[in-house]
Amino acid sequence: MKKKYLLTALFFAFFINLKSQTPVRDSLNLNNINASINSDGFLFTNTSNMTPRFEVPKGSGKNTFFAANLWIGAKDLNDSLHLAAMRYGQVGKDFWPGPVSNVYDSAYDAQWNKIWKISKSEIDYHLSNCWTPGYIPSQNLIDWPGNGNPSLGQAKLMAPFFDFNNDSIYDPFAGDYPIIKGDQALFFIFNDDRNLHTESGGLKLGIELHGMAYEFDCPQDSAFWNTLFINYKIFNRSTNLYESVIVGVFTDFDIGYPSDDYVACDVKRSSFYGYNGRQKDGNGEPEAYDYFAPAQSVTFLGGPNMDSDGIDNAVGGCDVSINGSNFGNGDIDDERFGLRKFVYFNNGGDFATSDPEIASHYFGFLNGTWKDGAQMQWGGNGHPSSGSCGPDCNFMFPGQIDSCFWNTGGLAPNCDTVWTEVTANNPPGDRRGLGSSGPFSLQPGASNEFDLAFVFARNYSDSSNLASVVVMQERIDSISKAFTNDITPCGGSFSAVNEINQIPLQVNVFPNPSTGIFTIQQNNSNSQKYSLSVWNIQGQLMLSEKVEFEKTIQLDINKFANGIYFLSLQNEKEQIVKKLVIQH
Repeated sequence: MKKKYLLTALFFAFFINLKSQTPVRDSLNLNNINASINSDGFLFTNTSNMTPRFEVPKGSGKNTFFAANLWIGAKDLNDSLHLAAMRYGQVGKDFWPGPVSNVYDSAYDAQWNKIWKISKSEIDYHLSNCWTPGYIPSQNLIDWPGNGNPSLGQAKLMAPFFDFNNDSIYDPFAGDYPIIKGDQALFFIFNDDRNLHTESGGLKLGIELHGMAYEFDCPQDSAFWNTLFINYKIFNRSTNLYESVIVGVFTDFDIGYPSDDYVACDVKRSSFYGYNGRQKDGNGEPEAYDYFAPAQSVTFLGGPNMDSDGIDNAVGGCDVSINGSNFGNGDIDDERFGLRKFVYFNNGGDFATSDPEIASHYFGFLNGTWKDGAQMQWGGNGHPSSGSCGPDCNFMFPGQIDSCFWNTGGLAPNCDTVWTEVTANNPPGDRRGLGSSGPFSLQPGASNEFDLAFVFARNYSDSSNLASVVVMQERIDSISKAFTNDITPCGGSFSAVNEINQIPLQVNVFPNPSTGIFTIQQNNSNSQKYSLSVWNIQGQLMLSEKVEFEKTIQLDINKFANGIYFLSLQNEKEQIVKKLVIQH
């Protein structure tokens, strides 16, 4: 554990208790990564004692991150800066658990200071049994936060779910179920609206963030087995129209032993990453990886959606299409940014390149400018005072300059065309960095989203400190291709793994509405045996019987009261559900 945070951890816990309930945490641990997430959005840290929790390999006691957090900044129509950002929480908070609400009290905390963990297997079991008489959904399905309370100023729809009867109310007893990504997922909601921003000092944005972190159970594919994914959705719950919105991911890399690391970025792969600065990690400490040290990326699989311009922007130019997505695919206005800036800064040292202190510093880093207003420049440590040679640039430590000089605004570097921490003559140390994406606009009530992959790689055959970077790049390529094609090597998709293909309609019910006498007609020419069930809208079983018919059968339920009912026909292979309406 980093000694510099031992004392601040106590202050952090005390401060949180003054303001609200201490955030809770839970972990993803289905694949080779065991990572914690806190209900206020704080990533990869046990905030109760400020220890790292991005353990990989799982069970090893070794981690590649100390902490990670989101930064979001924007200008309103009056050019006022609104910003929410967190680093370690030692000076305050900008984010709190739960949705934007008119009321923040103990009842609110009891409902929303949570992380919701669920697996694809739980949902699959629910789908197979939800119409079985006597079936009770698991507590995880019952607790899924599908709805907020509009009377308290909360949005009606929260966590994504399949709405069986299209009533916009989550009810697993009525056939609804969570829609998740991956084979195991954590869902969390947090906001910047609850209180004053005491970390950054920025004005509130009034935003609500929905995070879904997930892993795949795919041990036969080393890339997926060693990657954690997060999808973020940003909702503007304020009345402000925001322009120049930038989102960023702040990370404190600790590749095992924390004091011998380097950072870099890979512009084409839309990634920034940490790796060991020496061949051997650490000096025998329990947390050190020793030889064959790994590399760890933060990859923008799909950055925020770009503002609409009414065209399908072309791919192949010296522009954001270099690492963005959905360019030249034939669809209009579905383009997404990739990584747009990467900056590394220090804990202490020169004022201009040290940790941010006020909101304008945070926003400057998001936009690639230093605390003194200077633009980041090529070479050295990116600032005129630390050996930069120019011109202005967007990405620090990219290695070889891109072929069209996109990083440097179309201008060739004024010094070496390779820029790394080695060429900057930096000694390895404790590293933190910020990757950002945007800008985009956000209307009141509007939303945007972005997708991240945290890719771990370790080369066990080559102990060079760069060997694991090559493996990491190969894994990023594999994962990016799968994300673009919306398919995983173990089956299913990124977009919604558990959104199963619905059974093709094989029956017609008529007349519908009726007085309670319905004709059921199946399309198969062969006789079929079914378990027939009728449920009311409250999920109560009203009728259950076995039937067999070739083409048509009559269902007489005219004694039932007026209302909506659901007919289920199920055999060993399939289930068909139809809505019935009785009107006497």
